[in-house]
Amino acid sequence: LLTKNTEISLHTNDKETAVCNLASINAANMVNPITKQLDLDKIIKTTKLAVRMLDNVIDLNYYTDAKTQYANIHNRPIGLGIKGVHECFMIMGIPYSSEEALEITELLHRTMCIAGMEASIELAKERGVYPNYYGSLWSKGYLIPDKHHKQGNEKHNEIENAEDDNDEEINTKTNKRKPQYG
Repeated sequence: LLTKNTEISLHTNDKETAVCNLASINAANMVNPITKQLDLDKIIKTTKLAVRMLDNVIDLNYYTDAKTQYANIHNRPIGLGIKGVHECFMIMGIPYSSEEALEITELLHRTMCIAGMEASIELAKERGVYPNYYGSLWSKGYLIPDKHHKQGNEKHNEIENAEDDNDEEINTKTNKRKPQYG
């Protein structure tokens, strides 16, 4: 669902071909082994390090195409995702389909998002803004968390309505398809 709500701003035109530099953080590695809780400090530190590493990849990458190099250097697009969420819940002893799992997922995403933006701001102070920053959605004050907050409520209502309409096919407690017989 978060992927459907995410605003991705990649540019393709006669000078550039859209690219994105991707990485993911393993949520299972972000659980404190003693307390069995998310280690928010570790998430922040790991996210900021990952953003810096992705930014470095842009400069160190070998480009086979001038249009992708131009797009990467001028827009510096990165994407940082999460993997290992189910394993994270298993370590924490939380059912995957529970309300608590949704709250933990929201906390994980929000913490990473804010830490990622902070790292980006720190990089801009150190290295300067990316060449196409001025005039971009970011330069106009557009922030992804604001968009998620607004759309999150709308999407939640859409999902609830869709679950009611499709109850025969989808088990809404587990979000798994019911078996089809015959």
